[in-house]
Amino acid sequence: MTEMREPAAEPPVAFDFRASLKRRRSITFFGFFDDYLNRPLAALLVKVVYRTRVTPNQLSLISALIGLIGAGLIVPASHLSLILAAVLCQIASVVDGADGMLARAKGLVSEYGAMLDLFLDRLVDFSVFVGIALGHYHRFHASLFLIIGLIGAGLYQVQIIFFYLLNDFRKVKDSGVNGEIRAFMFWLILVYAVFNRLDFMILTLIGETAINTSIRIVQCLRLGRR
Repeated sequence: MTEMREPAAEPPVAFDFRASLKRRRSITFFGFFDDYLNRPLAALLVKVVYRTRVTPNQLSLISALIGLIGAGLIVPASHLSLILAAVLCQIASVVDGADGMLARAKGLVSEYGAMLDLFLDRLVDFSVFVGIALGHYHRFHASLFLIIGLIGAGLYQVQIIFFYLLNDFRKVKDSGVNGEIRAFMFWLILVYAVFNRLDFMILTLIGETAINTSIRIVQCLRLGRR
């Protein structure tokens, strides 16, 4: 994911796109958005900063800053601010992919970098989804959608906690599924912003999180019976 210290050997002179990618078993529906939309865009950024002193951790922090600004711009909920917020969130998602690509390409992968990336991603995700709920309420004063949106923002974090708990119990390394779903959700935010439909995003969020959280709870219970 991201780095903490310099590698023992010099990194390759030229950026190797394939070496920067995570190893995946196959391309899923969610993986399409990450692999064929986000990753090529992230690679362009990595090529620019590859021979500079820019570090993967710095890209992680830049991504988080852009995402938090985007989350703040959602709250006013005007059509223009929504589109600008969605574009910033999408840029943040691309930069977030670039930090891991840069780390793998230069041999700067570390546990600290992975932890930092994970923490910042969850901070941005929660801020964006809460911003969507607050933005809808600011515009329409619909208490029901505010409650649903806040529950969805919370369940999004819960489903990810279950994901990592299950992986830790099974001794399985992160396969990148969360990154794929995150990329898909951020592309949806952009689409919904263009059509000025925050309510659709809230309904999508609560639907996705309710289903995935339920599935992972069942998986946890099944593991206890073995």
